Amino acid sequence: MAPSLTIEGNEITFVNIKRANQLLKTLANPYSQSILKLLALQEEFNVTEICFRLRIAQPVASSHLYQLKQYDLVCIKRRGKYNFYNLNCQKLKMIGNILSGDCSIVPS
Repeated sequence: MAPSLTIEGNEITFVNIKRANQLLKTLANPYSQSILKLLALQEEFNVTEICFRLRIAQPVASSHLYQLKQYDLVCIKRRGKYNFYNLNCQKLKMIGNILSGDCSIVPS
């Protein structure tokens, strides 16, 4: 069992720290940042539109969208044969609050 810390009743394990590290790497990636910025401009895009606007290959966009989805930073709506991606603004706001040091509104 991994050693853990207890802070205000919330358990922090090395597994959680590793996942947080991977989340920060995903957020620091220029492709992920470009996708998030694009999704902030308009409510939703499909992967073809994202590729066209950002001038990136479809496998690159899909890979980064998958990573963003793994951390619940984007939501997917299926319409016909297309997936449309939009921001999970609530999750991004929560992460922003944590990174800025305001943990008072983070749900436990």
